[in-house]
Amino acid sequence: MVAVGGREKGVAAHRPALRESTLRMKRICMSIIAGAMVTALGVVLVSCAGSPGDPEPNDAASSLPRVSIDEFAGVTAHLDFIAGTVELPLASLSTQSAPYVTRVNRAIDALTDSCMQQKGFLSPPSPDRNSEFAESENREFGQWSVSIASEFGFALPPNTGHPPTDTLALGVPYNADFPGCMEDAKQQLIDSLEYLEAPNIDFQIGRDAHQFVVESTEGREALGRRAECIEQKGVILDPNRIELSEQYLQQPPETQIAAATAEAECAVSTGAIQELFNLQARYQSALMRDHEAALEEHRTRMDQIARTLDSVIREGKVR
Repeated sequence: MVAVGGREKGVAAHRPALRESTLRMKRICMSIIAGAMVTALGVVLVSCAGSPGDPEPNDAASSLPRVSIDEFAGVTAHLDFIAGTVELPLASLSTQSAPYVTRVNRAIDALTDSCMQQKGFLSPPSPDRNSEFAESENREFGQWSVSIASEFGFALPPNTGHPPTDTLALGVPYNADFPGCMEDAKQQLIDSLEYLEAPNIDFQIGRDAHQFVVESTEGREALGRRAECIEQKGVILDPNRIELSEQYLQQPPETQIAAATAEAECAVSTGAIQELFNLQARYQSALMRDHEAALEEHRTRMDQIARTLDSVIREGKVR
């Protein structure tokens, strides 16, 4: 979700593709920005209170057939170790990529502003109207940006996601009408948003590629090296030896930072994070090859929606 004056813009920045531990979900929910799982339709896909609403890998759509990655041995992932972001083969076809999420946010902004202008309000003088959606750290395999972990612990830095619109400064009347205009904006884009938030082929490939990684011999070995390093630093893991113990969330900030930093350092120093994302890139490539026709249909639909969004951004209305 994206916070707007204390509210949610409701654009799904990430979908719940993977099973998450309690700690991982609480880490995500500690941030009010790009990590939360709330759709533009207002449906909570992953609970941020009580037990995590972590879907099994097969909940949203049937698993795809397992694939061999032998012919993709040369495929690698490019990692930004400062920002914690990854370039993967599926990115250009993902409705959750930063450029595509930026488009959706700007279209919702344009329709919301148009509605508010019709009610006699000026558009908020906010720089976020032309800002890019900033990706958050990809934590599919735990934390690995040492710079983020050492400063923010389990939380995400504040410069990720979509900048909030400061509606508080615009007064009571503006804030009274703003939620209704935003909801109207989302309803005008309902067909597009429903498609973008559905478990389409991009979602299925991303989900299953991850699952194949953690089930593979190479993936288990990489996760094992990482776990051994973390435990040698005195940091406690859950029994699965993948996630840190969720008890760290009840510890003081300095303890959380120390644990998160140990996890990130071990992910990098053991080479585990690079290997895991390389495997992810190879499984994505193999699945993309086997589902080329479905991906082409998906690309066509994405392009159609992009044209609709661009028209809305230019004109402030849906044709």
